[in-house]
Amino acid sequence: MKQGGDLFPYQLAGLNWLEFSWQKGQHVILGDEMGLGKTVQAISLVGSLVSRGCAVPHLVVGPLSTLLNWEREFRKWAPHLNVINYSGTAADRQVIYKSELCAPNRSGESLPQKKRVKFHVLLTTYEMILNDRQKLGRFDYATLIVDEGHRLKSRNSKLFGALKAFKCSQRIILTGTPLQNTLEELFMLMNFIDPKKFTENRIEDFLEKYADIDTKEQIDELHRLLKPHLLRRMKHDVLKELPPKKEQIVLVEMSHEQKDLYKALLTKNYDLLSSKSKSKATGMKNLLMDLRKCCLHPSLIRRKK
Repeated sequence: MKQGGDLFPYQLAGLNWLEFSWQKGQHVILGDEMGLGKTVQAISLVGSLVSRGCAVPHLVVGPLSTLLNWEREFRKWAPHLNVINYSGTAADRQVIYKSELCAPNRSGESLPQKKRVKFHVLLTTYEMILNDRQKLGRFDYATLIVDEGHRLKSRNSKLFGALKAFKCSQRIILTGTPLQNTLEELFMLMNFIDPKKFTENRIEDFLEKYADIDTKEQIDELHRLLKPHLLRRMKHDVLKELPPKKEQIVLVEMSHEQKDLYKALLTKNYDLLSSKSKSKATGMKNLLMDLRKCCLHPSLIRRKK
């Protein structure tokens, strides 16, 4: 992985942990705090597996806004890999599917699609997984890497069910917030990682047992339960040379145009603001969004009009 530079010691430790989990066939969550290089560690794992002769492709799924960053990081850290960005319109994706993913059969050959794969990594979005799951599900994958994996927190999510159906040797969730809101969401991430150990019919027992963690024994037991599957490091633990974070609040007064528009929005929605109806929640959300846009720049509201 010299092409992009050297990994920090904690990133190298993360890579070793991912490699160890791969060897054990264990699905995992890399839950490092944002900014510690989860993407680089995942790319290092893929590059390492390919360099050791892993001929099965890898699938990376994330929000559309992150795909370009994944492409840049792959070019930087593993430029020898053939990375395909599978996104765009239905016509674009059809072209990619037909021309970029598999080599054509030679004259007289009739090799199955899995034997003609010519890409190392397929980058795609949650939406493309839902739209084209039948096509993309025809391949076997070495690793299924889910970026911003907290999107899998709901058991009723279509994405949750679609990704569980993909055949892969290892599932890796990347998330800076493994415990974003509730224990139930954490349990569903663990269910995606290890559905045999964290079966859905055990969720109520799990929630009841750890709903009120107030003893050291409970904390230690939960750590032991999660430790084989979850690696989480914080900046203050692994980057001690960083200076302490400083925050400075700068108050910026609105322009005259913004003030006039802000008052006009409040006046226009007077009935909504004075209403005691429980059904006004949606209208209030829309108004708050417009007020926020006004604070950012008045032209955001002007264009809407």
